[in-house]
Amino acid sequence: MTQQKNGGMRLRQVPNPRKKDTLWLVQTLVALFASAVLVLTVTALTGNAWIVMVAATVWMGIVYGILLKTKHENWLYLGILVLMLVMTLIFRRQVLEGFRIFWNQASDVMVRGTGRVLPEWELQLSKDQSAFCVSLFAGLSACFVSLVCCALTSFAPAVLAVLLPGLLLVGMTVFGTGVGFAWLLPVLVVSVLILQYSGWRKKGSAAPVVMSWGACGVIACILIAIAVLPGVQNWSAQIRENVHQRIHEEKYETKYTTLPEGDFSDYKIVDRKAQQALAVTMENPQQMYLRGFTGAVFTGDTWEPLDTQALAKNKQLLYWLNLNAFNQNAQFDAAAAYAGLEQNTVTIQNIGACSYYRYVPFSLGKGTLTKPENLNTDGVYGDGERSYVYSVTAGTSDEIMQVLTHLQTSDDPAVLQYRKAESGYRQFINHYYLQIGTEVKEMLQEQWDEIAAMYGSANNLTLQQAQECTLIFLSRCFPEEGTPEDIELPLAVAEGTTFQYATVAAMTLRYFGIPARYAEGYVISQEMAAEFESGETMTVDSSCAKAWVEVYQDGIGWIPMDLTPGIGEILEDPENKDPNKNTSNKDTTEKKDKEEEEEPQEEDQPEPTGGSMVRIILKTVLWSLLILLAVSLLIFLILWIRRKILLGRKERKFKSENVSDAVAWIYADTALLLEKLGFDRGNGSMRDLAKPLEEKYGAEFAAQFDAVSDLNDRAMFSSYPMEEHHRRSALKFHSHVLRKLKSEVKWYKYVWLKWAQCLY
Repeated sequence: MTQQKNGGMRLRQVPNPRKKDTLWLVQTLVALFASAVLVLTVTALTGNAWIVMVAATVWMGIVYGILLKTKHENWLYLGILVLMLVMTLIFRRQVLEGFRIFWNQASDVMVRGTGRVLPEWELQLSKDQSAFCVSLFAGLSACFVSLVCCALTSFAPAVLAVLLPGLLLVGMTVFGTGVGFAWLLPVLVVSVLILQYSGWRKKGSAAPVVMSWGACGVIACILIAIAVLPGVQNWSAQIRENVHQRIHEEKYETKYTTLPEGDFSDYKIVDRKAQQALAVTMENPQQMYLRGFTGAVFTGDTWEPLDTQALAKNKQLLYWLNLNAFNQNAQFDAAAAYAGLEQNTVTIQNIGACSYYRYVPFSLGKGTLTKPENLNTDGVYGDGERSYVYSVTAGTSDEIMQVLTHLQTSDDPAVLQYRKAESGYRQFINHYYLQIGTEVKEMLQEQWDEIAAMYGSANNLTLQQAQECTLIFLSRCFPEEGTPEDIELPLAVAEGTTFQYATVAAMTLRYFGIPARYAEGYVISQEMAAEFESGETMTVDSSCAKAWVEVYQDGIGWIPMDLTPGIGEILEDPENKDPNKNTSNKDTTEKKDKEEEEEPQEEDQPEPTGGSMVRIILKTVLWSLLILLAVSLLIFLILWIRRKILLGRKERKFKSENVSDAVAWIYADTALLLEKLGFDRGNGSMRDLAKPLEEKYGAEFAAQFDAVSDLNDRAMFSSYPMEEHHRRSALKFHSHVLRKLKSEVKWYKYVWLKWAQCLY
């Protein structure tokens, strides 16, 4: 045995043989996986960059694991919060800019999923700083999310298990973003494992948790592999659609609901008895088409609203129109306001109709039920509401021509501004509401072309000729008397109904260049309205349930075809007004085709200014984080290996077969621990420390110190052999001193003594 000069013997602690504690490792994995799942869920739902958030989560997991192992995890919460506060104060402008960009990206995702828009933040910094700002905000957000997951893992893991799938479902509902089965499954697996960990942690058994992680991981991989097989996605989508339909029926419909809402896949013609659907009270009873469901895209046996992807593509235009010019569902009201028409009040009590929609006319008053944040142009949604009041433009069926004439002839600056805004919306309508499904076009194109041949060609028709062709075709398909011509029509299951008529009419109008859409609802005829006085409640029953086609009337919006004014009264573009111009369908078609040809494909669109710099900055930040992470892991690995080697040497000395040597080494290491506690003997004797130890820790501790000192004197200077219980006594006092050292020193000194000096 060697002895250092003027320093005594430097020995190291040997812990009592016991089972290794792996609970800290499992707890770290739980927090890390939960944080990763949570941040990936956020990025999957909002469309924001995920690499930086995952890197920050991994870094937080490593720090949490280290502090957990050293039993100082409480330092994590205060330390990370202080670090985040300092970073926010230093880079406050960049963090705020990152939040603005993050918000705007989430808004785009919401529009694509739901058709609803969040007001965008105006960016303040240059584009070349965008990548850094987003990365900084994403990193801080990920750190905060990880911090919450670590805290819940330590104190309330069961809450975290419920939080993960709960946030996923809420996010899917808010953003309208569907996640695949291959992503939903890991979320559920992690939640189950957290619950298992929560139960086993109370029992103090970590081994079953480790085994369950491996088993569930294998099962998850197998299920994910099965999920991507052909046919499984369609099967799960069908189940999801059936569940959605069932919820819709239970929540919004009654046993008296009769309208198919555009879905004819399972439609059956039944003898509909006159069941009450709506109770309508008008200030001025009049003819009214109360539309509920409105369809823009026909898929063969189903009408669907306009895809939210199209709304997202035109978000700026539609949102600006809703806020400043007119709401698409109240466009006629905006136009009629310039003509000075009065407003009337209508009260609706929904008794037996589907309450997912509100039943409103085309003359709906602006601001009553419409919301500018909802960009969906097809229908007003009630979401279960069964009683509502709105305003309408008085006498709309008789005043349509008056409104059109006023818009065409007025020189009022407000009217001119309205016409310019409407021309922009008209381009949107002409792009999306002239589309015809391939199946329907193949079925009816021959008959359409045959009728159009009377005027030359379907691509060279005036608006009047287009409507005449439409009426001729509809009269052949749906004659008032006699047998219809042998023409194969869509919706054979709804043959002879207004649903089939409206579908065929909409497709025919589109083919001849007139924007049209399908509508369902309840029709109050002039005869019905004439039977009631002002303020009386009229019953609208299932016999009034119908479908009709609506035509976009330039200038005033969507009008039921029966109310559409005469041909030739279409509002012209304010910037190209020419009273002698013969506006034809050919001009409209050629202009539309030219715009489509000139419109670059998404992959061919020019790159915005600063795009290359953004990618360079993002790559630089990413590589810097990865390099920093790699260096940190390497340093940690070196320190861990060094510490294992030194502690192994000390353990072998403490377990020496010569008990006297072992006691001497233990006493020397105890003296070093006391020195770190502030009890430095200097060049004096170790026994001089007895009095200071008694003053601070009491007489009992001082007596134990004297007893161990006697054992050391005996080990060093006596030839009398020592027993095993002497070694245990020395180790007991050594452990006592070590506990005091761990509890009294500052955390940074604790880390230094453990990892740099390897004292324990």
